[in-house]
Amino acid sequence: MNRGKEAPSSVKSSSFEYFGISEIGLVRSNNEDVWQAIPKKQFFILADGMGGHQAGEVAASLTVESMRASIDALSPKADLEEACLCLREAIAKANSKVFNESQRHHDYAGMGTTLTCFLLVGNFLIYGHVGDSRLYRFRKKLERLTEDHSLRHSVWNKEEEDSPPVLLLRNVITRAVGTQSSVLPDIGVIPLNSKDIYMLCSDGLSDYADEGKMARLLSSSVPLEEMGRNLVELALEKGGNDNITLLLVRIL
Repeated sequence: MNRGKEAPSSVKSSSFEYFGISEIGLVRSNNEDVWQAIPKKQFFILADGMGGHQAGEVAASLTVESMRASIDALSPKADLEEACLCLREAIAKANSKVFNESQRHHDYAGMGTTLTCFLLVGNFLIYGHVGDSRLYRFRKKLERLTEDHSLRHSVWNKEEEDSPPVLLLRNVITRAVGTQSSVLPDIGVIPLNSKDIYMLCSDGLSDYADEGKMARLLSSSVPLEEMGRNLVELALEKGGNDNITLLLVRIL
């Protein structure tokens, strides 16, 4: 489990390398973001919790722990279809665990978390997504691979010309893990290319860092660790009003 003011980690294997970091930011008193990597399973996950009385931290931690247990049980011989089914079932199980815990404890009532994760299976990436944490790919250009489950995103889709007030809608999530008895995740399958960089990030980065500047950093030839720390600095320069967490994976 990786959380706290700063919890960096990096690993290089024969097929990929990764770096993850979580920064509490300059305003928040606690960190509700959790990320984890399971290199042996080629699995990467990020959760951004929400709820009072530190319930957001609980929701995010429970979700990541549950997802890890499910992915640990996935056969190394699993094909794409089996891996997709495992990921979908893992998210459903995590949702039930968080929801049931919120029903048992008054202080955890209404807690929930975003969840964005992916598995590398052969020459493909399979992602699962709930909420407004994001998955990006840099392949000559920066592409957002997930759609936010948020009121702001819904309004933008309806209003072609006028954008809603960002600060008003930033934290209104329309789909989350644990807030209801069931949840519908987005599941996607993407072919991999050598030198692709995939980035999971919480809204503490995506809400404050300009995508053009992020693209320039991701296009640089610096090591992943330096790249990740530079991305965190982009959000801190904009005030660091939220927890900032990201996980970078480069295909070798």
